Amino acid sequence: MSTEPDASDQAAPELMPDERPQILVVDDVPMFVELESMFLAGSGNVRTASSGSQALEAMADEPIDVAVVDFSLPDTTGDVLCREIRERAGDPRLPVVLVSNGDPEEHALAVRAGASDVISKPVTRNSLVGAVSRMLVPGGPRGLPRIPVDTAARLRGTGREALGRVVNLSRGGLFVRSEWSPPQGTEFTVEFTLPGDGSEPLAPTATTVWRQRSGDHGATGLGMRFLELDGATLNTLDGYVHERYSPGVVEAWAGTQE
Repeated sequence: MSTEPDASDQAAPELMPDERPQILVVDDVPMFVELESMFLAGSGNVRTASSGSQALEAMADEPIDVAVVDFSLPDTTGDVLCREIRERAGDPRLPVVLVSNGDPEEHALAVRAGASDVISKPVTRNSLVGAVSRMLVPGGPRGLPRIPVDTAARLRGTGREALGRVVNLSRGGLFVRSEWSPPQGTEFTVEFTLPGDGSEPLAPTATTVWRQRSGDHGATGLGMRFLELDGATLNTLDGYVHERYSPGVVEAWAGTQE
């Protein structure tokens, strides 16, 4: 009988240090730098910077694969640095994860800056590692996991109100089936309740990312990304989706990438 180990039992080959993904963590609070670096140690080589200028200098020494940037820095803000990092890298789609203090306005600025993901303090291992890991899968989806739901929604815009139904949801956005078809980039408040959660109704602001017309792939509807979202609501959505997510049921949320 062969004593050779089965291929399925063999560990994946370990990458050399210079072959591992390069992760840049930018924060001026040593405790947060240490915590995030510890969380991400298994995901790649972690380098750190305590300011925007240090972050850009670090990129001059060696390219990075993903950046984790705190929103409040001594010399800049995370939304500004997000744009500068991509400009310095010459890559408008370089993954940048912004870490907010839970302020809705910060969240909106991060989204408008094109952040790949926004997570809120206190940062957990699952949220940080999950966000960075998605960015490092070659050719894989960089969107957020989404789940199917069925709940009523009310859309309130400037001088306009419409009804619809939320049919899928992530902590970063949702798809609403509605006959209203505003242009891409339209901003409004979307009111809805998480089915089976028992919590109070949510009313974040959102912006249309893409529109689906009847006959394309189903009913008319809107793919939206949340804008002003406070930390408590963000964490509520994250936990709700995480508890119900099944990769075999729905694919990763791609609306925010279109």
